[in-house]
Amino acid sequence: MKFSKASSLGTLRLYTFFLLLILFIITVISNLFANIDYCYRERVYNKSWTRHSYLFLSLFCIIISAVLLVIWKPFKPLNIKDKKYTRSIFYIGYTFLWYGATYCLCFIGKKLLNDNLCNDRKQNSVSGHFLFHTFFLLAIPYWFFAIGRFSYKDSVRTTSTQRNELQLVKNNLVIFMVIAYIGYIGASFVNLETTWSHGFHTIRQILYGTLLALISFHILLNSTAYVGTRTERSLTILMNILIAFWVAVISLNYVLGFRYPFSKIEMVLGGALFIFLYYISRITPLPPNIKLAPKYKKSTNSNQQQSTDSESTTLKKRLNNPIIYD
Repeated sequence: MKFSKASSLGTLRLYTFFLLLILFIITVISNLFANIDYCYRERVYNKSWTRHSYLFLSLFCIIISAVLLVIWKPFKPLNIKDKKYTRSIFYIGYTFLWYGATYCLCFIGKKLLNDNLCNDRKQNSVSGHFLFHTFFLLAIPYWFFAIGRFSYKDSVRTTSTQRNELQLVKNNLVIFMVIAYIGYIGASFVNLETTWSHGFHTIRQILYGTLLALISFHILLNSTAYVGTRTERSLTILMNILIAFWVAVISLNYVLGFRYPFSKIEMVLGGALFIFLYYISRITPLPPNIKLAPKYKKSTNSNQQQSTDSESTTLKKRLNNPIIYD
C-alpha cells in the first residue's frame, strides 16, 4: 500500500487506516475481556421536537460546508472563463450517495445481529448515530483536500511549479469552513454523548457503528484514489462503482426480506441526485489543457531542447495519474 508523503489526502487515508485498525483491535479485546453489552441507564424516551435538534444542527453544518466547498476556488484556473463547479458537486454528491448505501448496510446489520439491548421496540445492533457522525467527521476534510487538489491541478502551468498545500488556507471562505466544521464537531459531540448517557446504545453497538463508518469511508478513499480524474471515463467508472455498491445492498436487503430504511422523500431526493450525478459524469469536459510556460517553448540550445522534451513527457505522465494522489 503506497501513500504519498506530500499528499494531505494520502495522510487522511493513512490516518483512517490506522484508526480503523486500532478500533478493530479494541473491539476484539473488549469482546474477549470486558463486558460491552450493557446500557448506561434505562433508555430515556424524549418525545419533544427538540430531541433531534443536535442531529439536525450537525446536518445543517454539513450542508453549509458542502455549499462553501462547491463555490470555493483557492487557485486561479488556467481558463479564467471557466466557472463550472461540476467536479466539486460530483464528489460531494457522490459521498452522500455512498453514505446512503452504507446506511443500508447498517440497517441490514441491525436485523441480522438481532440485538435489542437498550431498545425493546426494534433491533438496535449497530449505532446509526455513530455511523453518521464518524463518517462525515472524515468526509468534510476529504472534500476540502480533494477539491483543493482539483483547483491546484487546473492552475498548474509547468511541472516545475512547486505544490504548496498551505496555500489552500489563504482564502476568506476557509474561515467560514472552519467555523462550520467546528460547529459540526460540537453538535456531533453533544448528540453522541446524549446517545450514550440516555441509554440508546451499548458499547458494542457503538463500536460496530463506528467500525462500519471507518470501513466504508476507507473504501471510498481507495475508490476515488485509483481513478484518474483527468480521463474522459473516470467519472463514469466512479458511477459504476457506486451503482455496484447500491445494487449489492439493495439485492441483499431484498433477499433477506427486509424493508428499505428510507422514506419516500429520501428515495426521491436520492434518485434525483443519482440521476444528476450520472448526467455530470457523462457531460463533464476535461479540464483546460495545460500549456508550458513561455521559457520552455523555444530553445536554440540542444540541451535545453532535451530538457523541454523531458518536461513535456513528465507533464503528460502527470496528467494520466489520479488527480487526488500523485
